[in-house]
Amino acid sequence: GHTLNDDLLSQALELFPSDKQPTHIVMHRKALGQLQRSRTAVNSTGAQAPRPTEYENIPIITTDQIKNFTEPLLAA
Repeated sequence: GHTLNDDLLSQALELFPSDKQPTHIVMHRKALGQLQRSRTAVNSTGAQAPRPTEYENIPIITTDQIKNFTEPLLAA
C-alpha cells in the first residue's frame, strides 16, 4: 500500500508526454486526505496543511465515483 504524496504525483506526471499534459487530476477523498497529511508532515510550522486544490497548477477534482484502491473490485 502506498500513501499518495507529492513524490507519487510527480512520478505519475512523468508518464505523460511533454505535449500531452493532463488538464485535471481526479481522485477520491481518501487520496486527497493522504496528500494533505503528507504535506502537513513536512510543514515547518507544524500546522495542518490546507486541503490541496491543485498540483503544479493542475486542478485536483475529488469524486466518490473512483474506488479506493483497497476496496475489492467486483467481477463483471
